[in-house]
Amino acid sequence: MNTFRLFQKYHFPIAVPVSRPCRAAADGSPRSGGGLSSEGRGGLTSRGSNGIRVAESPYQRKEASTIFSIVLVDDHAMVRQTLKRILNQQADLHLAGETDNGLESLSLVKRLQPDLLVTDLMMPGMNGLEVARRVRLSFPATRIVVVSVNTDAPYVAAAFRCGADAFVAKPSCGQHLITAVRAALAGQRYVSPPLAEPEF
Repeated sequence: MNTFRLFQKYHFPIAVPVSRPCRAAADGSPRSGGGLSSEGRGGLTSRGSNGIRVAESPYQRKEASTIFSIVLVDDHAMVRQTLKRILNQQADLHLAGETDNGLESLSLVKRLQPDLLVTDLMMPGMNGLEVARRVRLSFPATRIVVVSVNTDAPYVAAAFRCGADAFVAKPSCGQHLITAVRAALAGQRYVSPPLAEPEF
């Protein structure tokens, strides 16, 4: 089945927090997501120079949300554009760089040190497994999400052994990529349905 046609079926990703614990914890402590605290939603007051408490608009006291930087790697331009569209729908995700080959992705990760790497599995020059292994060793704070059309159990298991935090089947990225990204950034492990989570 044509992967690109399957991509066209999905346009609105589901951003749902996942609760599956990370049984194979990656290096580094879990990152926490951004957002407003309860103070940033309204009902705020401040004391002026004359001592009078004045109500403030919640828009004047918004706390800076955490922005997560992402490097995207895929050798198919159409797939990259689809993944970019999905990621760009999330206000707290920033695409810092992209490339079409694994070797260049290492240079981008070294230069940008992103919060997250989203990488294809099969690419020219250097495959996603080797990319994940090197990034995990050299930049343990960077979380890794692997996306691939190769969804057989050995590929999924190999991705996690090489340091991936999440694995998403390409045809289901429209539904599960953002969920996988959220899980990885939270230090959790995620495998998109109906794939089975590998046992180690």
